[in-house]
Parts: sequence; structure tokens; C-alpha cells
Amino acid sequence: MATVAAPPAPGPYTALAVSGSTVWVGGPGFVADSANGGASWTTDGLAGTGASDITFSDSTHGWLYGTMIGSCVSPSPCENVLLATTNGGRSWLPRATFKHDSLSAIQFVSPTTGYAERSPEAPCKQPTGCARLVRTTDGGRTWLPVPAPTPAGSGLHFADANHGWMVGARCAGSTPCHIGIYVTADGGAAWTEQLATNVPVDQGGGTLAFAGPAHGWALIDDTAYCSMGGCWGALYRTTNGGRTWSQLQPVDRWHMTAIDTPPGFPGQPAFTSAQAGWIPIDAGAGPGVGGVAWTVDGGRTWTRAGQRRLWDIHAVATSDGSTVWAIGDRHGDEPTTSYLIRSTDGGGTWAQVLPALSPLTTVDFIDAAHGYGIGLPSDPGAVLATADGGHAWRLVGRITGGAPTTASFVGRRGWVGDASGRILRSADGGHTWIPLPPAPDPVVDLRFFSATHGVRITSHLAAGVQTAEIAATTNGGETWSATHTVPAGAQLAAAAFADPMHGLLVTLQTGSGYLLRRTTDGGATWTQLARLPLQGYAQRSAFLLSPSVGWVGDGSRILATTDGGARWTARALGSYTPQALDFISPRTGWMVDTAGTLLATTDGGATWRATVDQPPTIQTH
Repeated sequence: MATVAAPPAPGPYTALAVSGSTVWVGGPGFVADSANGGASWTTDGLAGTGASDITFSDSTHGWLYGTMIGSCVSPSPCENVLLATTNGGRSWLPRATFKHDSLSAIQFVSPTTGYAERSPEAPCKQPTGCARLVRTTDGGRTWLPVPAPTPAGSGLHFADANHGWMVGARCAGSTPCHIGIYVTADGGAAWTEQLATNVPVDQGGGTLAFAGPAHGWALIDDTAYCSMGGCWGALYRTTNGGRTWSQLQPVDRWHMTAIDTPPGFPGQPAFTSAQAGWIPIDAGAGPGVGGVAWTVDGGRTWTRAGQRRLWDIHAVATSDGSTVWAIGDRHGDEPTTSYLIRSTDGGGTWAQVLPALSPLTTVDFIDAAHGYGIGLPSDPGAVLATADGGHAWRLVGRITGGAPTTASFVGRRGWVGDASGRILRSADGGHTWIPLPPAPDPVVDLRFFSATHGVRITSHLAAGVQTAEIAATTNGGETWSATHTVPAGAQLAAAAFADPMHGLLVTLQTGSGYLLRRTTDGGATWTQLARLPLQGYAQRSAFLLSPSVGWVGDGSRILATTDGGARWTARALGSYTPQALDFISPRTGWMVDTAGTLLATTDGGATWRATVDQPPTIQTH
């Protein structure tokens, strides 16, 4: 069995907060903070708590709310817990538990006084909902109801212990219940409606954001305008503490640059001044498009970033309006693509901070130190380079308009291909890319052996029959030779070439597992090597170093041959499943697993270790 070693990497990232110059990020079983822009982190274990909300009243007093991991087992309700710190996060202690209900929109205005929305875990049958406003005056130990309108959405903001606003609804007799904005000046004892909308309470809600006591914004949802791809509500603004509200953006018709449709789902806005604000955009479970939207004119116009990088943004946070943080993941991918990103120019440009930069899709090494990689959790088109064998990576370029699936480098010359058949070439180490004549079908593998000679393998599907198409180039990809067509069975799982003549195919044969075949004439003829048992739908990958030496990733194991495929040695990989393999010698190689972990071997695949150096951490518990 192969030995695989890797440091623990916290994630996914599910909670975010900023207090002064410190950023906080939390996830299942951990919370971490950094005061130096993410260069180093202090990490605290949370004893099985999954963080969903973090808030601070000052630099030392903070609260973390989450669900006990594993407690949500039907028919029992989830067990939720509120933790608190009084020393800036050096320690977190339980303050309250909630067995049959949960908190949301938590906000503390002092070390003792806070407000939140409390909702039952059981389904609610009330027409206005069953959430209620609650308050604590002892730092979160006890929470008592506040006589307020029924909360709608997560719209809640208190400027101090007495003055606050909320998005809610009141119903009187047969009067239709509609969403409104309410204000209190006595800590919630009395509420006055400031803005009445025509959105029924059973199809709407909202969020609130304030920058000081005068300037506020309300995003009012209306599900009548929602679809699987998005739900943008109307945006209102006040400049006088809510005495009057004006509509800045109509429902689903925002003045926004660089917006794709479907537009996604906006989250909790954040504003730091009368002009500067940000909104996270969740792509949702359907065809929506995510990203971050920001404004520099108080919400009259908006710019959007990240929608073409498959961003699915869940929260944004900032304290100064210049350094902005966001957490999200790759739309449509597993939570292993969770990330923390940062902008230092108010939202114009963004860089991934967590996890540390590492290729997510594929790698190609030139020698033991120098290599290139493709993809980040926050950017599928990122091009990375390393000069130390994969311990540290830097961003050198990016490819727009798609996600490359395969890459090959010869010195500073590089080629990439993707599922659309697009092929691009770089002559400057991945900084810039130019398009080459595209392939007619998805590119499964692309391998160059010199600046001029290379092979591409594409997958063609017609009338329910899949074939592998092999073509060669002698002029760097400007033109390609006549194609050899190979029956691929039910699926072309992996392909690799050692040189223009010697190649390997891994194909799924319905009902009989995976078939390994070899060619010695550039794909004109193929010889069967072996059959692999069907192990569900695990990922397959392949790399051929020479006509005799090669490897095949077969689910959670790796197969190796040194005699051209006559015999194979299998080694188990535990929880790792290679999606890309790369070797520069019979002993030295790298693997990118399906979760995006980069591992290296110096003994031909017998043992593996994670290579990427994560930001230094101090474990406090």
C-alpha cells in the first residue's frame, strides 16, 4: 500500500468577519484569524462545531454561531451553539445552545447587548412566518423575545442598543401582509413603519446594510421575479436614517456592468460609506451566475466581478472599504473548491488567499524544480508556475473563456486544450496565450515532445458511439495530421503518449470494466494490455514516460508498469483519487487528486507526500 502524507487543510470556508485589520474565517471544526493579510494564521479548533456566522462588537469581543457537526439526524432537530471570545479569539467558550430553534442575522452592538432572529427548526405554518426578534443583554447567555414585527429575511441592523431597523411584516385582521422596513428608538419596545412595499410576506424578504446612522440600503426580494437562475430584488436607499427611502434599482433590472444572465442570487450587502458597497452573489443550484458586485456611487450603478470565473460567493466583509474579503466556492463543483479571496483596491482585482496557490486541474513539470499548473478554486483559467518542485506557486497568467483540462510545456513554450476543443499556445511561460486551430471535439489529452512535435487525443460522440481521435502536429499545433479513429466503448477515460508513436488508452467497456490498450505506430493500430475491474465511476488518469514506463490512476489506487504494460503493480492511495499524473523520470512524479491536492513521489509512486506549503499557522488549542 502506498504511503500518502498531507497536512490538514481547513475548509470549506463557511463564515467570514472583519474586525479592524483582522480577518476571521470559519468552517467545520475550526476558526482562524489573520492580521497580516493572510500571510500567517492563528487557528482554533471548535470541538465539532460547524461555523456559520462570526460577528464582533470590537477587536476583543466576538461571537461565533454554528451547528454541532453530526447533530442533524432526523427526526431529532439540529443542535446549535453560540460561542464567545473576550480576548480577540485566543479562546472561544460556549455561551448558549439551541436545540429546537436557530439564530440568524446575529449582531452585537456592545460586549453585552446583541440582537438576532430566532426561528424554530420545525416547519412553520404561520402566514407571516414563525421567526421572531430576540435580544440579549448578558453577552449571549440568554435571549428574550422583543415585541417587534415578524422578521422577513435577514434584514436587521442596530446602530446602538436602542436604535435599529429591520425588514419585517405586520398583519392586522383581513389587511394583506406586505414586507416593510421598521425602525425603533427604544431597543425594540416600539416600532414604526418607514417603508411599505407591495411585496406579499409569503413571497418576499430582505436584507439591510448601514454605513453610519444616516445612510442605509435595503434589498427587498420578491419571489414573483425569481427563477432557478436568479432572484434580484429592488434596492432602496435612505440618507436620513430611514425617514424617507428612495428606490435605486428596480426588481431584476439593475444598472450593472458585466452582468450575465441568469443573474444569480444576491446576499447580504456591506457598505462602509455613503458611496462604497459590495454584494456577494450566489450562483445557486441551477444555471445562475455568481460573483461580487460593488458600487462607488451609493448604489446607483454597479460593477460585477468573477461571474466568468465560476464564482459562487457566499459572503463579503470589509472594515475600511479598500481591503475587501469574500468566501465562496466553484459553481457546480464539490466543496473542496472553497476559497477565501481578497481585494486591496475596493473590488477591482481579487487574489486567492486560502487555500495556498496550487494547481487544481493538471500539472506539467519541466524538471525536478520547474513546472506549470492549471486552475485554482477561485479561477479555473489560472496559469501557475513553480521553481521549487511544487512547494510554492505563483500566478503567471490566466486563460479566459473556458477551463483548460490538459496542458503540456516544453521549456517556456506551452499548450492547453479544453472540453470545447479550443487549443492555445504560449511562448513566454504562460503569461500570454494565442489561439491555434481548434480541435473538432473535446480535447482529452495534449502532449508536446518538442517545440514542433506533439499529439492530441480528442473524444468524438456520434449516434451514441464514442471514438478516440488521435492527431499529430509537426509545426507546434498550426496544423494537424489525418486522424486515427479508435473505438472507445462507453467512455474514453484517459489517454497518454510518450512520443509520437507510443501511446496508451484507457476506455470503459460496458459491463466488462476498463480496457487498457497500447499503440506503437501513432494510433493506427492498438494492442490490448489488460482489463481493470469496474469500481463505480472513479476517476481514471494515465501518464506514459517512455514506451516501457507508465502509470495509470485507477480510482483510489495507482498502477505502474516498467515493461510496456505486460505487467502492472498496484498500490493503494487511501482517500486520494488521481485526476492528473506527471513524471519526469521513473522515480520522480506528481499527482493532482480530484480534491485538488498536489502530491509528489520520489520512488515511482510507492509513497506520496503533499507538496504545497500552506500559510504558517499557530494552533491555539
